[in-house]
Amino acid sequence: MAWVREGVGDLYDDIELEIASYLATLHLVGSHLVTLDGDTATAQCEAQAQHVRRGVDGGSTFTLGGRYRDQVTRTPAGWRITHRDLETSWVTGNPGVLG
Repeated sequence: MAWVREGVGDLYDDIELEIASYLATLHLVGSHLVTLDGDTATAQCEAQAQHVRRGVDGGSTFTLGGRYRDQVTRTPAGWRITHRDLETSWVTGNPGVLG
């Protein structure tokens, strides 16, 4: 999975719409590893994400675990993620919860 957006505002709008459709979500990230190379970097972290939506046939929860892999660039405004992939390692629950 990769998010490519023209600006941060577009990403915020997309996330706000997505999150509003859930009763609850919880995203935990840890074990961050960053490798610097001048004004660019690669970064990764382990992630677990739980999503809850009522009224979905097959159950109301879906949880996944995996790893985010990012490309990061230093800009005048600070470090920015320029590319993100999600490598899913495991899932449990009802994938229909994601819509």
